[in-house]
Amino acid sequence: MPIAVLTLFNIAALARFIRAEMLEHLPLEYVRTARSKGVAERFVIVRHVLRNSLIPVVTLVALGIPAVFAGAIVTEQILRGRASASC
Repeated sequence: MPIAVLTLFNIAALARFIRAEMLEHLPLEYVRTARSKGVAERFVIVRHVLRNSLIPVVTLVALGIPAVFAGAIVTEQILRGRASASC
């Protein structure tokens, strides 16, 4: 249960950030060039846009690891307290 709570919160924040980064990279010139060369849209999105959009996301994940551990401790204490109170 604690893993699910922490994962869902972080996934939502990262998905929002990835979307914003991808929208920022879509109109750039290297994407337009790849499209004009006839590269399939799927490959343009995955190889050009997504790869370049994930660079700041990796930084956010690395900086968020300590927060996940701190949140895991708090969440574990809350869920452990409820489990012992219900027994």
